[in-house]
Amino acid sequence: MAEQVYGFYKDVAKQLRDLVRGGGDSVGSPNLPQNQRYIAIALTNSAISGRSGTTCGTGTVTLCDIGSTGGITTTSITETAINISCDEVPADAYLKITKEYVGGQWVIDQAYITNLRLDGSNLQYRKNCTWTTWTTGTDCPE
Repeated sequence: MAEQVYGFYKDVAKQLRDLVRGGGDSVGSPNLPQNQRYIAIALTNSAISGRSGTTCGTGTVTLCDIGSTGGITTTSITETAINISCDEVPADAYLKITKEYVGGQWVIDQAYITNLRLDGSNLQYRKNCTWTTWTTGTDCPE
């Protein structure tokens, strides 16, 4: 005796298949499916330590939305982000994160300090579009 097969509409069948495979979340969930790559803008909630050897730094970030006028607004979605750089990422920093394909982890996609300058005797770095003095040089004794 042959088994009877009952079907679903194509879009419903795809959602069910994704849920069974672990590639999706329930309807309305802010989480994104695994095994996909996504890019997002995020705001760090606190400093995120740099990588030590093969151990990555981790911390929480709040996902942001860039509106049609180019303004950045935070959402209510917080995620854990992995820092693969050796440099610490400071608190309250806007940055790009990428959801990697294999494990679905959010990864900080940049080394944070990229702009340094010497302003008189002040060594400065750029944080959130503002130059901040890191250290001030002094005259060396002869």
